Amino acid sequence: MKWLGPKQSETPDRRKTGQNLISFAAMPTNAGPYEIHSQPRGPHWIAWITYGAGDTPDRSIVLVAGTQEEAEARARQFAEQSSH
Repeated sequence: MKWLGPKQSETPDRRKTGQNLISFAAMPTNAGPYEIHSQPRGPHWIAWITYGAGDTPDRSIVLVAGTQEEAEARARQFAEQSSH
């Protein structure tokens, strides 16, 4: 005898119950002074921001650009937008 799996009534349709939806919690924004860090990586530059005494990128976000100035400008813009 071949088993055909659970009956339809035993397995709810996940699309109807919303179980396959991902919810994202609002990310807290950091207000206050920030520092911009940058370093070369291969043929381009990366930049990130930190707040307070932190030394890791805020929300693990690293911005990539062709030059140091461009990468730092992107990081500055990101910091100013995320502080609102």
